[in-house]
Amino acid sequence: MLELNEVRDHTIIRLAMAAFAAALFAFAPIAAVADGGVTSVRGSAVIPNGETVTYTFKPEGEAPHPAILFLQGYPCRTAAPDDPRNLSRNKLIASFVEAGYLVHIAEKPGLGGGASTKACKDLLYQEEVAAFQSVLDQLLQNAEVDADNLYIFGHSMGGQTAPLIARDRKVKGIITYGIHAKPWFEFMIDITRAQAERLGMDPVTANKETATVIPFLYDLMIEKKEWSYLKANHKAGLSVGVFRGEEGYLNGRYYTFWASLNDAAFIDAWADFDGKVLALYGEYDIASISAEGAQRIARTVNYHKPGHATAQIVPKTGHGFATLDASFEDYLSRRLTAEWAGEQEAALFNPAVPDRVIKWLESQ
Repeated sequence: MLELNEVRDHTIIRLAMAAFAAALFAFAPIAAVADGGVTSVRGSAVIPNGETVTYTFKPEGEAPHPAILFLQGYPCRTAAPDDPRNLSRNKLIASFVEAGYLVHIAEKPGLGGGASTKACKDLLYQEEVAAFQSVLDQLLQNAEVDADNLYIFGHSMGGQTAPLIARDRKVKGIITYGIHAKPWFEFMIDITRAQAERLGMDPVTANKETATVIPFLYDLMIEKKEWSYLKANHKAGLSVGVFRGEEGYLNGRYYTFWASLNDAAFIDAWADFDGKVLALYGEYDIASISAEGAQRIARTVNYHKPGHATAQIVPKTGHGFATLDASFEDYLSRRLTAEWAGEQEAALFNPAVPDRVIKWLESQ
């Protein structure tokens, strides 16, 4: 078994934010992509930054179909079905398609061959939200979609984006998996301490590292200091795992993205959402830390619309929908291997995740 403290820095970089750590819709097929269970039709959607690539997975039977817009998480990584890192997600989608739902995914601007004026890594969060909102608007206008039965599935940071793009739109419900429910300034403090401890770091060391990070996070997200200031005054904070990267970038995104992310009023958006909500958390999910996020979302929605939200914990399941009938420590030692993302993760896909979602959908 791997010693947890030996892999901790690598893990923070790879996982912490990977969790965390959008004119006329074009359904005309450009290319069909087989992905080991379902076939997608490649298309495009017009967005404020240009045009983005889309992938649509269609069920059997005559249109219009109930539909799910799938929103991916934090990384600037292709959503292409043939990318091995998306195999576990593909199994989730296949379950939805088999149940009769059309599933639609859009690349983030600048990925997958789309024509964007900005690379994904240079976007502000509000630009990412605007892109997915455009995708949603065009999906609602498509004749193949039953606009009265359109849902959003938000994975990781996609779950945060979901209520923002659903505002003033006709969305029947939102399903989230593996998200938190705090401003990102607060969440990054939590994740620096809690995730480090869960990965095996001495709590005393984790506390000291968190104390180092807080002033840096404040200047980055609250004060919105320039990169030159951050670099000159927060060398210790910038040395912490999740923040390492190329000049001016933090975990693969331009440093201004983080302040724009903290500006997003997530909890207000949940309070304003009129549809139903299913908030899921996998028991072994270290990216979103704990079930508190799912539970807080449900409390917020139910406070404003009683009975509209449900929070559930999926036992022994991680951020990428994989399960292992073992202790958390044994799961984590396997999760942290370089070979995990892709076939290994997909082979351990937990069908309980789509089963819970489909059961909930059928009850709406």
